Amino acid sequence: MKTARTVLLVSNTARSFYLFRRHLIADLIRQGHSVVCVAAPDNMVRDILTLGAKFIPLDMDRSGMNPIKETKCLWALAALLRRVRPDLVITYTIKPNTYVPVLARMLGIPVLAVITGLGYAFIDGGNAARIARFIMRIGTGLASHIWALNADDVRTLKEHHVPWAGRVGVIPGEGVDTTYFAPQPLPDHEGVRFYMNARILIDKGIREYAAAAAVVQQKYPDTRFDVIGAIDPGNPNAMPDDEWQSILAAGHVLYHGTTGDVRPYIAQADCAVLPSYREGVPLVLLEAAAMARPIIASDVAGCRDVVRNGETGLLCRVRDARDLAEKMIDMIELGADQRAAFGTAARNDVMQRFDVGIILAAYHRLLGNVWS
Repeated sequence: MKTARTVLLVSNTARSFYLFRRHLIADLIRQGHSVVCVAAPDNMVRDILTLGAKFIPLDMDRSGMNPIKETKCLWALAALLRRVRPDLVITYTIKPNTYVPVLARMLGIPVLAVITGLGYAFIDGGNAARIARFIMRIGTGLASHIWALNADDVRTLKEHHVPWAGRVGVIPGEGVDTTYFAPQPLPDHEGVRFYMNARILIDKGIREYAAAAAVVQQKYPDTRFDVIGAIDPGNPNAMPDDEWQSILAAGHVLYHGTTGDVRPYIAQADCAVLPSYREGVPLVLLEAAAMARPIIASDVAGCRDVVRNGETGLLCRVRDARDLAEKMIDMIELGADQRAAFGTAARNDVMQRFDVGIILAAYHRLLGNVWS
């Protein structure tokens, strides 16, 4: 019989555990391990508890650098680690990846730090980004194991002369359940419908999506542009509310808020779009591809890991609304048969490279090494 262990997962929001890691949590629990999730609480805490995991709230400001608040967060994390004494900690996002390895090293607890994307720390040139890069360089290197979700992020770390970049392993994303996200035939409706699933953040490319929509509708007025995603005012790259309201008032995109099940929206779409500035491996694209939808995404880290240009979709230039519009027009003019062929290829590719079973197998290998 396997020895039962305690695994502590730390991230910046509770919702990220359920949206991206519920399969890992359920798998660990099936193996008989105790799973404790630590994050700032939100409306998905109950979903985490239904998986059989425990949840401990942590007052962590995702982007703030107030020294008093950060010191309190560090003390809370240290007390938590001493109290729980986990056999392994798995951390996600910049602050957990930075703070926890320092504290866990002092207690002799192994840590896996998962870099889910370099995000604003390597996109933005502001003070907050520079501070984030600095603390990341120091703390994350103390983790026992470090993973990134794509090879581009590893190269970027090396280009920035991050001292621990040479020992970063690559795991292909968080995985997608290709059974739950089953293939669906393209819808039969007038015009082509594009679909973007992302938080309303500048670096997700929402400006470019809206601007491209206006251009495309000049040529193809019956084209529809849907948006699904949360308003995230606490994020340093949140779109100003007045700008977002202006985009909505222009009427080129239709905003549907958030949903607990994106599948009906994907099923009604002809193509998924994500003009992001940088990603880890975007789950929203994996979900759409698993349902046999072609993709248009920016030619950046993470997105180009998912899209095979000219085979499963099209890549566009980053921060270039005009080029995005041209790729959307190309997708329209390909016709339904070619879009369906792209979608079938996308589904097959996701099953071979990104199925959640592949990701869980990688965690199994790591846990075997840590606990052997």
